Amino acid sequence: MVIRVLSGPEMATLHQGLDAAFDEDSLAMMLSFRLDKKLRNYAGRGATFSEAIFKLIERANMEGWWPALLIAARNSAPGNAMLLEAEVNLLAKAKVPEDQGNLEKIVNLRSGFRDVDEFGRRLGQLANGICAVEDSRGGLGTGWLVAADIIITNYHVVSHLLPDGIDKLQCRFDFKVVDGVVNTGRTVSVMKKGCIAHRPFGKADVTVEQTDWSPDELDYALLRLAEPVGLQPVGAKPEPSAPVRGWIEVQSKPSSIEPSDQIWIFQHPQDLGYPSQPRLQPIKLSNGKVLEWAGEGIRLRHDARTLPGSSGSACCDDGLKVVALHQGGDPLDWPDYRGSYNQAIPLHRIVADLVARTESDGVELRTLDAFWDKAPPL
Repeated sequence: MVIRVLSGPEMATLHQGLDAAFDEDSLAMMLSFRLDKKLRNYAGRGATFSEAIFKLIERANMEGWWPALLIAARNSAPGNAMLLEAEVNLLAKAKVPEDQGNLEKIVNLRSGFRDVDEFGRRLGQLANGICAVEDSRGGLGTGWLVAADIIITNYHVVSHLLPDGIDKLQCRFDFKVVDGVVNTGRTVSVMKKGCIAHRPFGKADVTVEQTDWSPDELDYALLRLAEPVGLQPVGAKPEPSAPVRGWIEVQSKPSSIEPSDQIWIFQHPQDLGYPSQPRLQPIKLSNGKVLEWAGEGIRLRHDARTLPGSSGSACCDDGLKVVALHQGGDPLDWPDYRGSYNQAIPLHRIVADLVARTESDGVELRTLDAFWDKAPPL
């Protein structure tokens, strides 16, 4: 694979990101642990930190490993907004719109402004918590961390392995692409008998003959991992000072999301080029609008783009707070995976179900600590 050469301005973007995320000692440690490289090999004695970064990027650009440098830096400092901005700017060239003068108006009062740095930091945090759910056949769906060692996904994604084969699952984190270079990430196994709780999907999810759901048809599965990946740093060779991955906070209160609001989906959709052995794509982000509540609020319908493999994805509001578990789409048999809607399960419904089951059936859920309404480590 041919790695493109960064332009001067692009090198400056990467320079700014590294300078914002590291000091000399932490950059040297990151390079040593994650890339097995020595910072002193790229800068002469007496070079300033800025000069050392320049020489490092210059060599990485010349030798074609600048994407690996960027991936390693992002994994080491996942919350750094300038590094995320560097990643975004090097992946896509945004077209700057023409000046519209005083033609702008407020059309939607619920559509607000977002701080760019905070939005970027939140994007990075969420991406760190998303995983591809796989078994020996290939990719099955998407999941995400709700606690240090617990992921949530859809019941229908893993039901074929219940009750005794759930440890055949692997959860792949950090599976993404930077400038055409695939980072396959790391896999973590699900524990034997690691399904803590689950609920089935409903007939209304798969047929148009039924349009309502019972309160327990929530199509979720909570799976306990063999390692507390949320308390471990991101990446395969982290330096000791690297921050931990964290997880995605779940709220027990109903969200304020409404029809016509923006919705964002973090997902690992299927690569349709491999129909005989399902393969999932590196992490993708799509967005759309909320269409309606269905089944007395048991389902949230939206028009964000998804594919097979997207089941179990995290659905976020416009502030990137996770509000629902993506589940499926229109059961009508449309061509080319098209449909009139996609749908998700509100998280507060799932939390309410877990609370009720914990109180009434403590034996089944005795290993579950209440993870909702608890902020992850920064």
